[in-house]
Amino acid sequence: MNAKRIAITFAGGAAGALIAYWISQALVSEETRIRRLLHGMERDFNKEKAGAVADGLSDEFREETVGLGKEEIRAILVQGILTMRDPATKSFAYRVTLSKDDLRISLSPEDPKKAEVAVRARFDEVRGGKRKLAWEVEIDAALKKGDGGWKVVRARHRTIDGSPIGFR
Repeated sequence: MNAKRIAITFAGGAAGALIAYWISQALVSEETRIRRLLHGMERDFNKEKAGAVADGLSDEFREETVGLGKEEIRAILVQGILTMRDPATKSFAYRVTLSKDDLRISLSPEDPKKAEVAVRARFDEVRGGKRKLAWEVEIDAALKKGDGGWKVVRARHRTIDGSPIGFR
């Protein structure tokens, strides 16, 4: 086989794979897209990516329980990630886990670009490799789908156990 034929075969295979990916993404349910957003925010928190966590919030986001907006949340996350470190590992001292069993997603029957989510989140403090509960919270959120996909526009929370991280 000559180099030109190999290049054409490779390009055709790559184009086919890309088309298959686009089709598969088009067929994904809205509930799955919302789950991916939330679990992406969970992953980014645990990877110390404050900006990526805040990117899941819309520009008009409001946390109603404490009255904070998107940029305030981003600033708190950045400050926390930079200052709340485990002295032994030098890593961010907190991890979050969203309960997959307690995740409820309701798409609006009147507007397919709106949804409500209820989820339980557990924040663990990690010091010297040992984890302990810091804060467990129920979160109710409203989401809206725009050009950039689903974003959280409003949230409120209720403490189940512990206290908010950074306020202990």
